Order: sequence, then C-alpha cells, then structure tokens
Amino acid sequence: MISQLRNTYEAKVFFFFNGEALSLYRVDYNSGMLVDKAVPILLREKDGQQEILVFEHPLAGRQLVKGTIEAGESGEEAAVRELFEESGLDGVSQTIFLGTEEYTDIGQRWHFFLCHLGFDPAEAWEHYTEDGGGLTFNFLWQPLDRPIHNPDGEVFEQARQFVFDLLSG
Repeated sequence: MISQLRNTYEAKVFFFFNGEALSLYRVDYNSGMLVDKAVPILLREKDGQQEILVFEHPLAGRQLVKGTIEAGESGEEAAVRELFEESGLDGVSQTIFLGTEEYTDIGQRWHFFLCHLGFDPAEAWEHYTEDGGGLTFNFLWQPLDRPIHNPDGEVFEQARQFVFDLLSG
C-alpha cells in the first residue's frame, strides 16, 4: 500500500500471521530525504566480555531497538522513548551520543545513543509492544563482538559493527 501525504510517500509492507494482516515496517520517502531513527544501545559486561542488548522479533528476526524520531523530539528523547516502548525498560539515567550512520538503501539515518540505566536489566525477558499491531519481543544479551544473524535485516549487523568499531577503536 502506498499513500501520499504532503509530498511524503509512505510504503507499508504487510505480512500475514494467523490470518491477520500485520504492518511489519514502514518506509517513508520524502523527496529523497532520509528518515531519522534513534537507536538506544545498552551494554553490559559479563564474564569479561561486553554484551549488547538485542531482541528477537517474531516475524523479522534478531534486531536492535530503534524507532523514528518524531517531530519536535530530540534524538536522545526518541532513544529513551523507543527503549521503553519496545523493551519496557524505564529509568535511563544517562545517554551518550555515539554517532550517526546512513543506510541509504533503506532510506534511513540512524543516530546511536549509549543508554545507562539506574539498575541491571534481567538476563532475558519478553515484552509486549503495540508495534506491528501488537507483538511480543524476546530480549536477550549477545556478545558485542558476535555478528547479529538476520538474513532479512543485514542492516542490524552493519549497525552492530558500527557500534563495535566506535567502542573498540
């Protein structure tokens, strides 16, 4: 489905799950401009190894938390909001801007924010989100130096590598 609103073209890709149409993702095309996304990064150290928070999307594989920066919202505010909406984690005590990476093949510019919480999150958990019409995401930690395997979303591996390079360089 493609619709036009104020010179912005929005393409929605629908998938069917148990007979229901789910909007899995949305791509906005605004005169060739990139859509800005906030990516909250949570890290922890376990057994001498740095780990990054990822989640299993029930329809789209392993991913990092990310979401659109809304009008009037800073990237930092969007990162905190997206972290809460997608993972249920609240209580960000500090954010540090890490950098920006453009993914022109998907029409997006990702802004990465290292987020610190006032507590240690669980080893793994499930969180129900309204995304895609209502989905349950399974959160877990994976070593930062290990690739994110997602055949349909290689951009998440590119993003993990970007963060790894920033933090190890």
